[in-house]
Amino acid sequence: MTTDQAILFGLLFCVFVFLIWGRWRYDLVAFIALLIALLTGVVPSELAFSGFGHPATVIIALVLIVSRGLSNSGAIGNMSSIRIRVASRL
Repeated sequence: MTTDQAILFGLLFCVFVFLIWGRWRYDLVAFIALLIALLTGVVPSELAFSGFGHPATVIIALVLIVSRGLSNSGAIGNMSSIRIRVASRL
């Protein structure tokens, strides 16, 4: 295993720990991990932000925006309260 691989595996392990812990936002954890990978030199600077142009990244961003909008509108909360009321009548 090369030094770059060891750094990336250690960085990914830390990212998974912080994501499971849930104390910090996932986007902040991912951005800090990218910055650490850039500063250590394991990710070339010209390729660091190339993933943002991928269609899957755009789709994930749109899904997160729609889910936040549904959550803020109360549409998701209303459905769960309707289910609770229906289940309590049975």
